[in-house]
This record gives sequence, C-alpha cells and structure tokens, in this order.
Amino acid sequence: MRKLFSAVRCRGAVQASSLESKLLEMESRAAFGSIRNSHLPKDGRLVLMHPRPFRARAQRSQSHVVASLSNGVREGLLDGKWAMITGPGSGIGRAISIRFAEEGGSIVLAGRKPDVLEEVAEECRKAGAPEVEIFLADGLDAGDVESLAEAVASRVDVLVNNAGMAASGDLQDSLLVGDVDLWERMLTLNVLTPMRLTRILAPHLAKRNPGYIINIGSQAGLHASKGNAAYAASKWAMTGWSQSCFEELREHDIRVTTLFPHYVQSGMTEEVDIPAERMIKPEDVAEAALLPFRLSELACPTEIMIGNAMPIKSPHRR
Repeated sequence: MRKLFSAVRCRGAVQASSLESKLLEMESRAAFGSIRNSHLPKDGRLVLMHPRPFRARAQRSQSHVVASLSNGVREGLLDGKWAMITGPGSGIGRAISIRFAEEGGSIVLAGRKPDVLEEVAEECRKAGAPEVEIFLADGLDAGDVESLAEAVASRVDVLVNNAGMAASGDLQDSLLVGDVDLWERMLTLNVLTPMRLTRILAPHLAKRNPGYIINIGSQAGLHASKGNAAYAASKWAMTGWSQSCFEELREHDIRVTTLFPHYVQSGMTEEVDIPAERMIKPEDVAEAALLPFRLSELACPTEIMIGNAMPIKSPHRR
C-alpha cells in the first residue's frame, strides 16, 4: 500500500443572497434528512437512539443546521472533519465521497485502482473538499487494511465502511453449487475488512468528540432470499456486528450508523433484471449518510432503511 498524493483546494463561497432558501430547506429536512425513496419496514427501523445513555451531556447548538451568515459562507456539515471512504471508485462510495466533499469534509479515498481514485479525487476537489488523499489498498489483504488504518488513524473523524462485493451470477452464490473461493473473498471483504479497520481506528475515533462510523449494509442482511447465500450471510453478519458496534462504541463517544439500501444503480446490480430507472440512485444513499451529522449529539440514527419507491419483483442483490 502507498499513498499516491495529497492535494488542497479551498471551498468556494456561497452567496448570502441564496442562503435564506437553503436555510429553509435545511431546517425542513433536519429531523430526518433528505432520504428520498425511503420506507419503514414492518419492524419500524430507522431508529433514533440516544448515543450515550449512561452519561448525560448538554445539547450542542444547532450550528450544524443553521448556516453562518457572518462571512457569507454556509457552514458545511463536515467542516473541519476528515472522512475515509473505502471502495469509493463507483456507486455508493463515489456518491458519498463527493457529497461529503460538498459539505466541507476533507476526504481519504481508499481503493485498488489508482486511475479511478484520481478521477474521484478530482471530483471531490471540485465539489469543495479542502484536502483529498488517496491510498492504494486491497481490502482482501489484511496487511494492506491494517497499514491503511494505521496511516490515517491520527486524523480521521469519519469511517465509511463501503467496500464490498457480490457474485456476478446466482449460480456462483447458490447454496448448493456456489463458488466456495468466491464466498471466502466475499465474507472477507464484506465483513472482516470493516471489522479490522474499526478495531484499529475506534480508539482514535473516540478522541474526535465525536467520531462517526457509517456502515453500508443491505436489505439482504434483513430479509432471506434464494440465490445469494454468501452475500446474504455477509450482510446479516454486518447487521449484527454493526448493532454490537453501536452498543459498545457509544460509550466512547462514537456514533455508529448502518444504511440498508435496497436495489441501487451500481455495478453490483448491472445483471439484476430490474430497469435502472426503478432503482435507488447512489446519491440518495449519500444523502442518507449525512443524517448523523444533521442531528444533535443527543441522537444517533442507528439503522436507516432506503427502499425502492417503485414496486420491484426480483431476487435480491444490492
């Protein structure tokens, strides 16, 4: 693993004349975020819980909702924060990287393809990221993952565990005739990699006052279906692990949120027999990922469901 480059670009100002309408929009969506195409399943998920139930603390001011008018620049939700996104080359990871940059965050992009990462880095700089860093790391290599975590531990405020994989066809992930080697890689990337990153970064995130972890789950980790045995197993594991993370880490001032998108327009759903126009856009998931930063320190959105607004009938694959 090696760092390719670091670049700096100052964010442009938002004219004060446009702030009034933006303020109204921000205030109207502050409670639940702009989560388009979302729904609450029968078990009532999208759970807002007190992040630290054993130690009461004063609620911070709503500066994360109300823009600063003193210098004509809107305060971004991630101003002054560093966010690391794994698997940022396309789909959800790319959308989150750019959206976080738009909110003033400095971005760490961690992935395997330098040319793709450079493209995303340029988009993040154009979107307003004060700084962008690229790290080459293979999520299937434990040494790479641990080196990555150690390299960024001193400055990262937000960890987005997004990198993942699925089988390219149902037979590869069939319970009876599936590719066992593929299963092992899938479970490693989808489960063990975020666990390794979190294990190393959590002690440092605890010092960030607060730190944030956003896990990208899937509704395959909530509802059983056929033809995706290992993928579903990996996402069920992510669900249980994320719930444990929330319970354990909130006592250390770390907010843990898991997103559960249904069908999303991405490379992982290209072979799914569903029209792309019926799928959720990656940008919708990125908008949902901002909800933890919109709320006060007294609340943490632990699980956010993002469902398809239009009816869909097909075997599941995120």
